[in-house]
Amino acid sequence: MANRGPRPAGVDTRSDILEAARAAFAAKGYTGTSVRGVAREAGVDPALVYHYFASKPALFFASVRPDAADVEPVLDPQQVVDAVLQGPLESLGERWVLMFLTFWDQAGRDRFRALIHGATSADQAMIPIRQFLAAEILHPIVARLSADEPELRVQLAASQMIGLAFGRYVGVFPELVEPSPQRLATLVGPVIQSHLVSPLPSRLADG
Repeated sequence: MANRGPRPAGVDTRSDILEAARAAFAAKGYTGTSVRGVAREAGVDPALVYHYFASKPALFFASVRPDAADVEPVLDPQQVVDAVLQGPLESLGERWVLMFLTFWDQAGRDRFRALIHGATSADQAMIPIRQFLAAEILHPIVARLSADEPELRVQLAASQMIGLAFGRYVGVFPELVEPSPQRLATLVGPVIQSHLVSPLPSRLADG
């Protein structure tokens, strides 16, 4: 989108911001996109972006939803990180899975499908979703734990959660749809726990 001078708020302005955000997230990923950069491409002041979208996560959610009628639901990253880190360390993985699934079950499973379908219309569009989970939630958790090999841990956990969400909300695998979030958290939580907390093997065992 060609740069334009700053303009006042309005319906078309909001649409232009979303258009600029979609292009930026697709081209640069989540971590490479900034609110200031989106504002510049939309030809508006950054404060106007925050007028419509309270945060970068809110802008991201709105940009990848196909209707973009509102910005709900939005995972508040700071609240998620704080809640996951509260409680016994040995059940951290289970708490994260339970929070993630409970959020999307309550929001409506069609909301997650809309998020994915809106995002996967462009090449490599899953990259921003993975980066959102990694940058906003998993990296802060691992950083507070002072865990070794943080990038590996984050990518392992992100791939596990994306796979579980696809199976439950998009692929609709019966054995992943029917159980309650608590049941799945009990089953998958230890895997996430291993990725985020447990010592990682230094090498593969000899065959």
